[in-house]
Amino acid sequence: MRRYILILLSISLFALGGCSTLSKTRKSTEPKPEWVDNRPTAGMYYIGIGSARTAGLAPDAFKENARNSALNALSSEISVNISSSSVINTIETDYQLSETYTRQIKSSSDQNIEGYEVVDTWDGGETYWVYCRLSKAQYQAQKAEKKNAALQQAKTKYLQAIELKNSGKQYDAISSYLDGFADLSEYLAEPTDIMIEEKTVDLGTTIYRELIQSFNEIKFSSKENPVYITSGMSIDLKYMEVRLTNSAGKPVINMPVLLSFTGAGLLENRLTSDQNGVVHIPINKITSKNQTETLTVELDMLTLSRLTKDIFIRTVIRKVPAPTYKLMFNVQSPTIFLESAERKFGKTTNDQDLKDAMFQAMAKNNMRVASSASNADFIVRIESDTRNTETSAYQQSVGLRYTVTVLDKQKRIVYSKQENDIMGFGDTLEAASQEAIREGINKMKRKTANSVFESLFK
Repeated sequence: MRRYILILLSISLFALGGCSTLSKTRKSTEPKPEWVDNRPTAGMYYIGIGSARTAGLAPDAFKENARNSALNALSSEISVNISSSSVINTIETDYQLSETYTRQIKSSSDQNIEGYEVVDTWDGGETYWVYCRLSKAQYQAQKAEKKNAALQQAKTKYLQAIELKNSGKQYDAISSYLDGFADLSEYLAEPTDIMIEEKTVDLGTTIYRELIQSFNEIKFSSKENPVYITSGMSIDLKYMEVRLTNSAGKPVINMPVLLSFTGAGLLENRLTSDQNGVVHIPINKITSKNQTETLTVELDMLTLSRLTKDIFIRTVIRKVPAPTYKLMFNVQSPTIFLESAERKFGKTTNDQDLKDAMFQAMAKNNMRVASSASNADFIVRIESDTRNTETSAYQQSVGLRYTVTVLDKQKRIVYSKQENDIMGFGDTLEAASQEAIREGINKMKRKTANSVFESLFK
């Protein structure tokens, strides 16, 4: 036992000794170089001096942090100057995005600096320092080489976009324009001149303008506008199509669109035009008490922006006003034909009290009433009867029961509801019967009529 205690004590003392060693502050073993306090001036170089704390980090980690700090300082010397003739100047006029672009280019240059050299390092104990520099001539030469390669790639995609557009492939042309625009992403703040068919053109500006034109020349049309419909009734599919065409009148296929609707019943809000350039509106019927509803169809700029991976160009595309089309619907209420069979104590009568109550409720809600069943969109059938429920020397009681059924043109039941035990009391059977009918009329107006309306407009 004593042996185990001695082992544990030895381990504890070793651990404490180790902790004591780790807690000691690192000290510099080298004299501080002059460049740490006095930044060198070198007109032929971009210079970056950075540092990182060493506490708690492995040597590889704090050296990497210091190097990144130095490269960040170096890249900050490489300013982004926006030329007045550049496409960014045009985009700034349209959408005020120059600051967004400058931040992106700065971030990109931080990650893609090539050809720099580490001039010196210094381990200051608590802080590790790195001194980097990059030849300005070398940087400009590398940039010119990369820019020329990017221009050639963008030119190829630009010419491809023109060919696609001329063949009626508007969506593919837009995709190719965006690819070419993304190739020039790093150079949008400066002229991007190149020879095309023996003419010098600013390729960035040209692609941008033709890209915007490709959006704006897309036209929408429909068979009718406005479309006259009956609320709650199925709509003929030919009226639920919006066609997209280009400036030559050719169908624009595979184009994403965004839908919005002022009413209810839109089943999907993002669609794509089919091989005939048609968007089929996913609304089976419109159930609205409003006289007009509006469907808005517009190019889905969010989806189109995702054709490129470049974050800045995505931002630009999402800022472009989407070409828009409004399809109007003039909504009229369905026509109703009312019929009733109202009995008293099992005997047919000529009374139409409940039918009149339903008619008044429909008139209040601007429903149209047809003069015959053949001219109606729906038939509302009311059946009722009364029965003697209790008799005493002092009071009579009568129960009323009625059923309301709604049928469509094909005589299919779309709604049915029975109301039971609507009670009336009186000194005589007739008085009790009249009170039960009055209660039934009130219930028909307050409750049943609203349920019928909901069944027609759901």
